[in-house]
Amino acid sequence: MNGLRNYAPNSMLRIIRYFCLGLVIIPLLFLPGVDAKTPAKASPPAVKKTKPASMKPMSGAQMDTYVPSSQFSGNSQQSNSRMLQGSAEHSESLPAEDSRFSAGATFDAKALPGIKSANNWFWIPSWFAGEYKTDSITRFYRYDYRSGQTDLKRNTSVLRRTEIWGWQQDRQGGIWQYDSAPYTEEVDRDTLREIQICKERAPVKITNDSVVLRFRITSIFINRKTEKIEWTIQSEFLQTYTQVSPTRLKVEVSAKSFDENGKPKALDKNTQYLDRISGFQPVVGMNGRDVKAMFRDFLLARNRADLIPSDSGF
Repeated sequence: MNGLRNYAPNSMLRIIRYFCLGLVIIPLLFLPGVDAKTPAKASPPAVKKTKPASMKPMSGAQMDTYVPSSQFSGNSQQSNSRMLQGSAEHSESLPAEDSRFSAGATFDAKALPGIKSANNWFWIPSWFAGEYKTDSITRFYRYDYRSGQTDLKRNTSVLRRTEIWGWQQDRQGGIWQYDSAPYTEEVDRDTLREIQICKERAPVKITNDSVVLRFRITSIFINRKTEKIEWTIQSEFLQTYTQVSPTRLKVEVSAKSFDENGKPKALDKNTQYLDRISGFQPVVGMNGRDVKAMFRDFLLARNRADLIPSDSGF
């Protein structure tokens, strides 16, 4: 589809796409007609409204960096905590989607939001950087908000994807990740096609020991023959990455789905493991753009010229 673009580097387009597809497998668990087995009545899990992350500048390579609405001072103070700390809780509800994406409507690509990613980066610990692969995911918990039932049956399913973390390295050796959201992707679902709008792919908590990221995705499922929208699902993921060995990461995934009106449908808890294929390798190009120059501009905008790599021509 001509109107769809994914803001990912050309050399990594396939990897980013597989990662994006992997995220969609979890929302598919929420599709109509899927009921929990061995259900039991339970109270809904306590969920607080998401609050904006509280972000304070840090010194050196490990400063807080994901700051779309704030600025860094060139005289950032030392922090002993060395972490980015935000709210790692699910939203109680989400804003309703555009009515043009409602079930039964004829899909119109012109209704898709204009998408342009900003030049945002965030620091990640060195153990997180590299290329990884995964083969499966295990769900161990599901809560259905509509029926009030809980399913604790473990279910392992195939989930094969490859992902890369860490795009650039600063002068002090710190490794940084580019935030590629928002972006739009089309996924082949046989008789259906899915338009996936990734609205957010951002850190909410980063320490030397763990990385917590939030993803918000809207998935529009369209009948290929009629071009009618079958259903629209909004999904929010909280993914916690920790290192279990020098070559393996554990990912704890909390996935909450919402209907097109932003009302919660289900909450899943999953675990998976990522095995390292290779270590950190800097990304050079992205859709014809100079990634190294983008990273330099990002640091300059935050008064951190001292972190610009020596080979950046600055």
